[in-house]
Amino acid sequence: MGKVYHILKEISREIDKTFEELIELLVRKSISPISKNIRAYTYIPLSLSLGRHVTLLVVLRMVPKMGRPLLWSDNPPAIVLEDLSWAIAQRIPRTFLVEIHQDQAHEKLAIIGEEILEQTEPGISEKESARMSTANLRLALFRLENTLKKLYLKYPEIYHDYLSMVSMINSIEVEKMSHFLEMIATGSPPVLENPLYQWLISRDPSMITRLALLHPLLRMLVYVFKEPTFGKMYPNIYHLSTNKIPSG
Repeated sequence: MGKVYHILKEISREIDKTFEELIELLVRKSISPISKNIRAYTYIPLSLSLGRHVTLLVVLRMVPKMGRPLLWSDNPPAIVLEDLSWAIAQRIPRTFLVEIHQDQAHEKLAIIGEEILEQTEPGISEKESARMSTANLRLALFRLENTLKKLYLKYPEIYHDYLSMVSMINSIEVEKMSHFLEMIATGSPPVLENPLYQWLISRDPSMITRLALLHPLLRMLVYVFKEPTFGKMYPNIYHLSTNKIPSG
């Protein structure tokens, strides 16, 4: 199972990277004027995003890349997407929790999808396309797509166990999610009838929540992937986002 674990670690890294690139583009579309300070922060998806949310897409931690953040605490101030302009413009050296909801983001995510298609049209050279605004996101999606495909081709049963695990975790009611995560963190994990979950509990429990973040990523990508063309570009991710992993 060592090779399986390596692929799962790859998937978790690619989920994080795809999130970061997607969030950065979303932030660019959400603040005015656009600031070069956007890249001065790292955008990290959190386990608070997991569960059966109605309107919430993701909760992330926005952390300054340089220097030690001021006023670091276990409970950094929470802001919404519209409040990012002042924090980023002033390059405030502190950590924030950012909640992103459907009504704030769905139109902007759809525009990102349109830009991906525009920037990959046949008349545009690869060299030119690689310099355009969605290039980093396209690369992250490509790598996540290939890593999911690798797991599916080499270990199809584990691939389906993975999707089932993601579904189970994200079917948990939000009110019960904190207790679920606390039980995993304290070494008294809840019982789930899923072979991959049970194996990860004995190997690396922290990997469970990292892998489960695929679902909130898909909640965002469903607005990006409005056109069927994406089914040819990223077939696995497109299928999962448009058909949705069952989660209530």
